[in-house]
Amino acid sequence: MEDLPGRMTRPVITKQWGEWGRVIAVALVVFAVAGVAWGFFQPVTTGEVTDDLTAVSALSGEDAAVPTFGIYVIITAVLGVALAGWMFAAARRLRGPWGLAAAGILAFLGSAVFLVFGNFVTGHFRATDLSGDLTAGQQVTLVADVGMGTGLLVAPACALVVYWACALFSSDEAFEHTT
Repeated sequence: MEDLPGRMTRPVITKQWGEWGRVIAVALVVFAVAGVAWGFFQPVTTGEVTDDLTAVSALSGEDAAVPTFGIYVIITAVLGVALAGWMFAAARRLRGPWGLAAAGILAFLGSAVFLVFGNFVTGHFRATDLSGDLTAGQQVTLVADVGMGTGLLVAPACALVVYWACALFSSDEAFEHTT
């Protein structure tokens, strides 16, 4: 039987790994919470079930999908800008090319998380369940699921530009790592 060393050591988590964990957690949580809020407040289409129960007529807000997508793009772009600025200002140990790449990747993932949470909230809390029994004249609420199209790339592009601009216009001392 081998003797155990006199002093047991634990694995050491460096400050840089802790910084990565904080940045990832904050980014994804902020995008998820914003997605939930967007889901509760996005535009919807309302209408009335026809007498023969085969269609919905008298639609209001028929073009709700267009402002919904626009609001998604604008909000995620603002969040991407805020994420990159915050990462550069608060996460000094992560500055450099890896920080730039992380800002873009986290903004991309954050946009996807935003969309998943927002579409879930809208579909479950705002839309009328059309699988049940409908009656003639019943008011229904229809929502458009926003797809992960090119809007998914807006936040990463904004984040990359902002992080790059922060790095470009900061002094060399900003890249000195503290222990």
